[in-house]
Amino acid sequence: MVRNTRQREAIRRVIEEAGRPLGPHEILVEAQRQVPRLGIATVYRTINALIEDQVIVPVPIPGGPPRYEARVAAETHHHHFLCQHCGRLFDISGCPGELTSLIPPGFELSGHDLLLRGTCAACVTQHQQTNSSSRPVEKNDCRSQARNCQHDPTSGGNREPQNVSASRSSGSCSTLHDAAAE
Repeated sequence: MVRNTRQREAIRRVIEEAGRPLGPHEILVEAQRQVPRLGIATVYRTINALIEDQVIVPVPIPGGPPRYEARVAAETHHHHFLCQHCGRLFDISGCPGELTSLIPPGFELSGHDLLLRGTCAACVTQHQQTNSSSRPVEKNDCRSQARNCQHDPTSGGNREPQNVSASRSSGSCSTLHDAAAE
């Protein structure tokens, strides 16, 4: 018997309708629109149950926590784009194609994963608006600074991480901070 079916259904629906892989905190924020008292522990338990039921699949991110997408989406060959500013992961269509020329002689290629990194359109726009002021702006990546970063890379917002020291030590925050404002 599955407990909290309303919560489980909200979480499943959020993942299936997102159109991109989501992290647990992104899932929480969206599912709370349907079930306001939903907690992060329930999100994690439900993610594990949905993986076990083969409804969703984890999307591994080198150097970061996995995100989750619907199995239906995962069954079509696609790749991902990771925004290094907000931490959101996006599906991208297309593929570089034939990669056998890259493998050493005698090797057999069975598949590939491609992760593009850069800046999403929303962050580019935000960066342009921030830089429209007259003062000079110097950007610093908080991973390279000993900062108590308040950025939560999986929520797409500037919320306090659940465990700031864990966030900092894992290097999961890749937000560029305005050094001139500090």
